[in-house]
Amino acid sequence: MWRGPFGMAAFQNMIDIAAPTEAVFDFLVDAQNEPRWNPQMLHVQMLTAEPVGAGTRFRVKFGRGRRRCRDRGHEDRPPYSWTAVSRSRVLEAESEGQVLEFPGGSGLIIETRLRPVESSDR
Repeated sequence: MWRGPFGMAAFQNMIDIAAPTEAVFDFLVDAQNEPRWNPQMLHVQMLTAEPVGAGTRFRVKFGRGRRRCRDRGHEDRPPYSWTAVSRSRVLEAESEGQVLEFPGGSGLIIETRLRPVESSDR
């Protein structure tokens, strides 16, 4: 994890997954699946109509707080990359995910940047 000025933090996670690239991408970009792999995600509600894609919005609840919405980014390039932004009253999280195709599976890289929300931004 990297900590920058003003309390900003960034970290990157990588994992190999024995599944096709398209399946990994489709599973990860739909926040409704996140409670299956993230124990901190307590509730997900889709706010926009199906299908999940660029501009899809979710209201999510994590552990101790509530993030108002998670917005899918507009830079989606299925089945390879996406961006997502989550914002609460105190924290903004921007994530970029990339799925790499490997023989017999996929590689997943997710980079997340966290920054406190300034009181003037609330």
